[in-house]
Order: sequence, then C-alpha cells, then structure tokens
Amino acid sequence: MKKYSSPKHERLQQLRIVLLQNPQGIHRAELSRILGVNKSTITRYIREISRYTTLSEVENGKLKIDPHTFDHPVFLNPAEIRYLISHFEAQQSSVDHQAQGPGIGSTILSKLHIVSRELET
Repeated sequence: MKKYSSPKHERLQQLRIVLLQNPQGIHRAELSRILGVNKSTITRYIREISRYTTLSEVENGKLKIDPHTFDHPVFLNPAEIRYLISHFEAQQSSVDHQAQGPGIGSTILSKLHIVSRELET
C-alpha cells in the first residue's frame, strides 16, 4: 500500500479512505505504517473521526468503518471556495435582513472563511 506524508487534515482524510478500502478491518499498526505516524497518533485520529462516523473493533482488534454512517467529504478547490464566499456574501445581507438576524447562511459563510484561511497556510 501507498505510504502518506502530509498535514493532519489530509492524514485524517487518508485514514478515512484507508478504512473504507478495508471493509474487513485493519490494525492500528498497519494504519500507522501506511500514514507514516505512530500508533498513539492513530488512536487520536480515530477518536477524532469517530465523532463523525461509526467505527467498530472487529476480530483481533481490527478497526472497521461503517460506510453507511460515513459522512462523505466534499472536495472543493480554492477557486470554488472563493466563489462560494462571494456568493454567500452577496446574498447574506438580504437573507439576514429578512430573517431579522444572522442565520444558517452566516454559519456557512464563517465555515467557508475558515476553510479558505486553512488552504492559504
């Protein structure tokens, strides 16, 4: 299998992919080897992604992801994120005024700004 070396958010995504590619389950040691991090890091990553999907331990301590509860990520490039930000900013003042205050659009816009800043670093 391919060995990965990248920032944490990318390794978390890679961890999800590796788990999905191993429906019979996979040991933490193997995940550690594939992702190029130690087993304690894998344990932290598992704890983090288990907030968003169902993981279980199967035979001999193998970890398995439930593909039916997996929250499939949406991949956007920086240009697409900038477009969404400009679109939400253009629409936001009208929506906030009609709703008598900030709503879900403001929340989405805030999240898009965070993602945009993370991509710039």
